[in-house]
Order: sequence, then structure tokens, then C-alpha cells
Amino acid sequence: MIQSLSNNAVQSIEGPPVGKFVPLNCRPIREAVAAFLSIDSDQNPRLWFRVSDNLASALRLEELNGDAQISNRSLLQCIAADVKKPGSSSVDFYSALSKEAKAGIRQLTGSGVAQERACRAFDKLLASCSETEKSEEISSSVTVECISRHDVQVAVGKRVLPHRLANLQQEMDELLRRFEIRAAFRPESDGSSLKKIARVKKELAEYLDIHEKLSRGYTLAQISEETGIGITRVQHWSKGENPWSFQSLREMVTDSREKSEMRTPEECPLAWATFLGAYCASSRGAMASTIRISKGDREARDPVASALTEILGDRGWAADQRIKDGNTYFEVRINQSAFRELVFKVTKFGGTVPLGLLNGPDERRNFLASFFSHVGTVDAGGFRVPLKKNPEFIVQIGELCRTFGIIPGIELGKKSYLTITNGADLETALESGLITTSSMQSRLRAEVQKKQSSKRTSHSVDTYQRAKSLLDGGSSVTEIGKELGLPPQMVRRWVVDDKPPVSVLRERQLESLRIQYGVPSAEELIIRSRASSNLVGREIAELESGAMRAAAELLASKGGLIETTGRITGELKSSMWKLEASPVLPPPPTKYIFGSLLRFAESFGGTPATFDECCWEIALAHRDAVVSQAKIFVQRNRWILREVDSQEVEGIALQAAFNAARRFDPDRGIKFQTFANKRVCGALVDTFTERTRSAIDCIGIDHAIAPTVSSERSPSELVAEHDAVMDLLEPFSAKVRYLMSARHMHGRTIEELGTSISVSPSRISQQISAKAISALQSRVLEENHPDKM
Repeated sequence: MIQSLSNNAVQSIEGPPVGKFVPLNCRPIREAVAAFLSIDSDQNPRLWFRVSDNLASALRLEELNGDAQISNRSLLQCIAADVKKPGSSSVDFYSALSKEAKAGIRQLTGSGVAQERACRAFDKLLASCSETEKSEEISSSVTVECISRHDVQVAVGKRVLPHRLANLQQEMDELLRRFEIRAAFRPESDGSSLKKIARVKKELAEYLDIHEKLSRGYTLAQISEETGIGITRVQHWSKGENPWSFQSLREMVTDSREKSEMRTPEECPLAWATFLGAYCASSRGAMASTIRISKGDREARDPVASALTEILGDRGWAADQRIKDGNTYFEVRINQSAFRELVFKVTKFGGTVPLGLLNGPDERRNFLASFFSHVGTVDAGGFRVPLKKNPEFIVQIGELCRTFGIIPGIELGKKSYLTITNGADLETALESGLITTSSMQSRLRAEVQKKQSSKRTSHSVDTYQRAKSLLDGGSSVTEIGKELGLPPQMVRRWVVDDKPPVSVLRERQLESLRIQYGVPSAEELIIRSRASSNLVGREIAELESGAMRAAAELLASKGGLIETTGRITGELKSSMWKLEASPVLPPPPTKYIFGSLLRFAESFGGTPATFDECCWEIALAHRDAVVSQAKIFVQRNRWILREVDSQEVEGIALQAAFNAARRFDPDRGIKFQTFANKRVCGALVDTFTERTRSAIDCIGIDHAIAPTVSSERSPSELVAEHDAVMDLLEPFSAKVRYLMSARHMHGRTIEELGTSISVSPSRISQQISAKAISALQSRVLEENHPDKM
């Protein structure tokens, strides 16, 4: 209990006694000693002791005896020299403690080993008190123990209250949870993280145990003996001093960016864009503290070094030149953990482009220039970028190129490439500053001149769109050719034969991949850069929270920190890559996103606002046509689809038309009804296929396929099951029984069966998948539920 103390208020002090005292003469007296320190504005600090009447009598008796040997070693003999108010029920001792009154301290604490240790303890107490404000009251506990006749231990420190212990445990639990999540984003996994966690948990349990024993009256020696903890550590912890591991954990978990010089993407967006371009070019989707960001070209590495200097200053990173297989590489070691972890999170370990941080054209230019300078190559066809990342990453790079009016080609496969071969696009890349190294610039300029001097002319998407619009306006092929300066044969091939130029095919391919992988379009990125609000901070917050949430969920499912040999686990990378991108985008104009599909949907009189609304508008406009086509298909194949009713046919047809609209391109010149008919028929066949599988599962044929000797069932059970299946096939002809038995029970293929009986495989499939399965399903229902038949 903390109160303001004065000479007249000593008797009003209340508080539970802390510690036990054993006199050196080993008399059977075990009494408590409570001490309080008061700091007045006009006086030196005073130490007040409060003892019981029994202890006061013992002190007076030893004072009257005046035994020099005892007084030299006994702390209480020294305290008894300043007895005041001998007639009171409780005796109060005080002594002026100041740096000038060293004799008073010696007199108070005794001599010899006891004196030295007591002096250090009280000096430490005074040092901690001098840092507090004036008139601040500190409640302290003094524990005086006789370890031996020649060794007196004095423990002085602030009292640790129960609610503070509870708060400490809650704080440590939260810090440990956050430390585990942060450790998941560190490439070093030599077991040090687990060791740190184990040490904190161990010392926390020991710390709480010591204070619990102190509250029950244990001495420091008894605690040390029972717990096996050194007496010095017990003494420090009993004063309220936290273990070193607690402070270390606090420093590691608290936001280290406050201590570092790292500048955020909001403060230096261009430097971040330059570094992220190099990092995404170098990374292979794996965590690494050492990143190979460049070849030996100074023009490629100097911008990256300048960007890191702007972000981190001269500390937090280091650069080295490495030679491997005769090639010189420029490597950067990222030592700043907060910076490295943020890069991991915003790029999902290098597996995606942080589009949310590339708001303006300058940021996108710096990113692409840094990216191309590290992985781009120039060949006879133009500019080529080999990529080994996921398709989403390649499409993101393609959309960034589109913001500069460049439409790259994308080749997906085991070796994926992003290519720029159009002469106009190559010239745009040079003029936009996307190619910065002088060697690539000179080679690309030579390639552009070569394309310009050749007779082949590359036509833009705008020329093709203009030809299509003129045709829709009623112009003839000859008139379109004259207006656009194109040969009539080329115009006919474009607008009549539906063979557009290569640039249009590339744009269609990129648009299809963009929709498939959910990548924001170039128009969305441009609109985002025009937004008035600063979205970078919100984007970083979303990316970091998503990454931490994925790591926390993974750690919770695994029950703790995952340690691997030098790499993060593949599960965490998968969790990160599955995080849906949620860029904070302003609502863009719909016409820029849907383009011709929106115009096609509006031609039916609707006003759709979203992509799905466009698709439903198109599907409902062709409802009668697709439903009629579906019914005709069912009627022609009624022996297959006899279980499908008319309402279900209509629902399947509409859903298939909606799915077809999502992939429909009106600019190709194909009628939507023709485009959707195949998908409607395919949806009906897929529905029947699922029912066929259900029928097979219902009759249990999967249990009768390929019985093996290692089965747990007896041979008699297998034979009985085989006979049961053959009984179900008994009503069919010998041919159908043979086909069903050979296909589903002996594992023969349809091609083998067709060859054996000289029938086409499609006919075999019809007989064993349509008639027989349907009849089997009916018979099983008849046997299992005769009341419903």
C-alpha cells in the first residue's frame, strides 16, 4: 500500500509484511519486517521500518547487552541504534540516507560481507528512487535473511502486486503469439526462434512461482533450494525486476520501424517501385535474406543501390559482387528485418506484383524499368522476358505494359515468356523509359529500324476497331480500304473472315487471362492513379493484415511455430498466394472494363452496371433460343436424358448461357446463340454424367471392382457380392451383361470391348452407360423401396 509518509504519519502505515527475519544469534524469533521509503520535497529520502513488539524487545535486549561480535554482523543491531519512541506498541526505525551520510549507511547496514551487500542493495534502491518524481511514494520490501553466521542477504525492491503479475502473464502471452507470427516471415530457421519462445515460457513460469512462494512467506533461500534457481536470480526477481528475456521479447515484437530509419512507400514511392521491380525479377517465390537482384551491369544495379539508400540509409543492407560459373552477379543482403518482412508480405514472397503500391505512372515506369533491366533480353524478334512464376504474375506485368499503350504477347508453359515484337510497341517502350540500360537500348533501336525498313507493316488495334465500326455503319470492304489506306484483301480478311491482326489477338489473349486470374485491368490502374485520396497506406495495411492473418491461421492449425531448414514452409506460401487481392480502388467507369460486351448487352434494352449483370442480360435475351435448343437435344437423346424434366432443362440451359456469356467476345463476329449452343448441350451431358456416377455409387459397384487377396473380407463375402451384382444384370441381354461385367468388374477399356465385338467405342459407351445404368438404378430403387415404386 503506497501512502505519503511523514514523521507524524508513520503509525498510520498499513500493508502486509513482506519477508522474514532470522537473528544471527539463532534465537527462536521469526518476525516480519516491513520497510517504506518516503521522498519529501524538502528532505532527503528516509527509510522507515515497522516491526512487532516481540522483535522490538529482542532488539532492545541485544542493544543493552552490547555484544560487539554480534553487533558487527547483525543488521538488526545496527538498526536498533536508532530506536525511537520506545513506549509505542510498534517500533519505528528511520535513518537519513544521503550520499553525504555514508557513515549513516554503514551504521545502518553493519559491517563485513553483510555491510557490502546491504550497501549495494540500498544504493540500488536509492538510485531507482532518484529517477522518480519528487514527492512520489514508493512501497518497498526489505528481506533480511541469515544464510550463515557470516553471510547476510539483503533484498530491496518494489512490491509486485497480484494484478501486476496477471497483467504480466497476459502481456507475455500476447507477445509470444505475435513473435510466432513474425518469426514465420523470417528466412532463418535454425531453431533459435523456438529456443527463445521456450526460454520465455520457462522464465515466466519460474517468475510467477517465485512471487507465489514469497506471498506464502517463503524465504529467498528456501525458494532457491526448492526451485533450483540461483539465489542471486531469486533475489533480483523478488524485487520485481523482470527477466532479461521479457525485455528482449518486447524489443523484438514491438514495432522496430520506430527505431529504424526505414521510409515507407508513402514517403518514397519511386525508390520502393525501383527496388520492388528488381526484387520481383530476382525472386523465385522463396524467402531469402540475400537477394540476387542484378547482373554485373552497373546501369542495372546503381538505381537499386540508390533506392535502398533512400529507403534504409546506409544501414540495414549490404551489397556484394559474386562470381558464379564465370558470371558476375550483384547481390544485396537485407539485414533490416522489418523491411524484409514488409517486402515479403506486399509481394507474397515475390509471387505477385504489388499493384496497390504502383499508383502513378512514374511508379509503374520505375518498376518496369528495374524489372526489365534484370531479366529482359533482346533477340532477333524483339524484346523477350523469360519468367518462371505463376501465370497471374505474368498477366500483371502485361497489364502494367498496357498502361503505357504496349500490348505484349504471353506464352504460357513450362517456359513462359512475355514478348514485345511490334515495332510501334518497341518504340513506345524506348520513349517511355522502360528500357534504361544502354546496351539494350542500342539493340532495340536497331531492331526498330529493321522493322521499319521491312515491307511488313504491323497494324494497331485502333485500326482494326475502326474497320469494324465502318463495316457496322454500312460501308463496303472497298470503301473501308480506301478510307484506312489498306488493301481490300486485308480488310476482307479482318472483318469478313474474322482473321484480325496479331496485335488484336494478343489483346484478346491478355484480356482473357486477366479475367481468368482476376487481375485489375490497365484502365483500372490508370483510374486508380487519378484518385485524390492516398491509397498506399491503406493498401499496405490490408496486405499486412492479410499476411499476418494467413500466418496466424496456419500456426493455429499446426499448434505452434513451424521450423524448416532455411526456408518457410510451402503451406504458408500457399496460404499467402491464396489471399485474394483486394486493392482499394475507386469505382471505375463500367464502359472501360467491359467494353464491347457492355455495348452488346445494352443493345437488348437493359442497363447493366456490373460484369455479371451484363452476362445475365445477354443470357435472358437469348432465353427462348437456348431453351428450345436444349429441349431439342433432350428429345434427340431421350434414351440418355429421360430422367431430366422440362423445368430442370430450362434451368440448366439458362445457367449454361450465363457461363457462355462470361467468355463471349462480340468483336469476333460470331452469333451468341451459336456460341452458346455447344455449352448448353455440354451442360446437359455433364448433369447426366453426375447422375451416372451416383447410380454406380448406389449399387456399390465400386466395392466389386478388382477384388484383391489383400482385402479384409473373406473370399465367400466377395463371391456373394459378385453374385449379387450379376443377379442385378440378369434381366439384360447376354451382350449387355458381358459388357458391364468386363468394363466395371474386370477393368477392361471401352476400346478393348469395341474391338472384341466389332462395335465402335461410342456405341459401347451408350449401351453400358445409358440403358444399363438407368435400368440398374430403377431396379435398386425397386428392391430397396418397393413401397415407392
